Amino acid sequence: MLNSLVRTLACIRSGSTPNSTDKEPVVNVKELNDLINERDDISFTAEGGFSGDLASLENTWANFRKRRPVTAHMLEELFGERAVYYFYKVSKEFTEKQAVRMVSYVYNNPRKILKKKEINRLEHLAKHSFTEE
Repeated sequence: MLNSLVRTLACIRSGSTPNSTDKEPVVNVKELNDLINERDDISFTAEGGFSGDLASLENTWANFRKRRPVTAHMLEELFGERAVYYFYKVSKEFTEKQAVRMVSYVYNNPRKILKKKEINRLEHLAKHSFTEE
């Protein structure tokens, strides 16, 4: 799960495509083509590229955000406004289910759950200064 995301991010940074020596498609072209509106002039390649205009790419990105909101959120956190230029390069191995597990792990980190609750200063003062005589 994490390996496929790391591999995808490393390839995006280097400008290459993951598994470029394999004959198998890198991205899920069928899923990407299902996101295209009928009026848009765009097509995606199995190697993680596209041909078409930027308005069509932005429309497809909006559809991607609706279909895969957690993955889209992760891309937005990583790349900000430029996420629109990376969503079509996400490895076909990286599913929405994996993205949800990654995000839930961050929020439910075992260290965070098992950490003793720290007493804030006001609670500490209230416990020690208002003792009855």
